[in-house]
Amino acid sequence: MDVLEAIATKRAVREYKPDPVPAETIRTILDAGRRAQSSRNSQPWRYIV
Repeated sequence: MDVLEAIATKRAVREYKPDPVPAETIRTILDAGRRAQSSRNSQPWRYIV
């Protein structure tokens, strides 16, 4: 699935699975966010896990 397809087919999440998210998955998501561009390289990142 590419980004445009993900945006076009997104759905609201109203209920979550009780399964814990693996630590490696969390690290991957945080790393992707850390590498995202920011306006004027301001890097206003705040993460709550």
